[in-house]
Amino acid sequence: MFPSNVSGSFWLALPSKFCASHLPKNNIMITPVDVKDEEYTVKYIVKALAVSVGWRIFVVAHKLIEGDVLVFQLVEDVKFKVYIIRTDGSSRDNKGPGLCSLNVKAKQSAPYTECILTVVDGLKQNSKLSEHIWLKYSDLCSSQKDLLHKNLPQGNRELVDGIISKTVIIADRIKACNLSTTSDEFDAWEKCLKGFKHLGMDVHFLRIKLKRLKKLVYGSEHDSKECNEVLAQQARMSGEIKTLEAKLVDLKDVVES
Repeated sequence: MFPSNVSGSFWLALPSKFCASHLPKNNIMITPVDVKDEEYTVKYIVKALAVSVGWRIFVVAHKLIEGDVLVFQLVEDVKFKVYIIRTDGSSRDNKGPGLCSLNVKAKQSAPYTECILTVVDGLKQNSKLSEHIWLKYSDLCSSQKDLLHKNLPQGNRELVDGIISKTVIIADRIKACNLSTTSDEFDAWEKCLKGFKHLGMDVHFLRIKLKRLKKLVYGSEHDSKECNEVLAQQARMSGEIKTLEAKLVDLKDVVES
């Protein structure tokens, strides 16, 4: 769960592929059911691919907080069984409805990924970015178990899309770099990522990778230069020895004569 899911507007986006496959093409009331079979009613808004009206009641009744993870199981046309994974491992429901209490450390990974995919699916609505970019971005977020764009200014959609797209491209190029990658390319990527960081994009993990790779490549170049210098010095010394040997032969001939 993210802040907007459990406070303020109480808004929960749903995965677009799931909505297209299993939900109607019009606004409708859907029914989340907790593990004690207590039913709630929330409104699904088709244009937003999200639930809003009624969601606050479910959140408050189940004491949901930021970091909690929900797993939705479709059991009927518009009815979902909802399992709750607490971020702190507690039940937090001594007086409320019974909930699914799972070990978050052992079982959080897959549902957390689903939660990230849900938010990314909501973000990409009306976006001009390709599906390929969004899939790549979802993978990056899942690898860090967090939303990389969460601290970006959300008022400028073109800015957010541009930063997400460029981050994906740089991540791919870092992954594909090798010993032939130039120092100018490394510097350009670092400059771009540093700018994204100042705008609020979480690219720290990419900058760490970039730094390590840069050190590896530059270290290899440094070793190669040192090796070439040693070989050149050996060649010079060999030439000087031959010259000295020739002078000694000439000197020996002069002495003997």
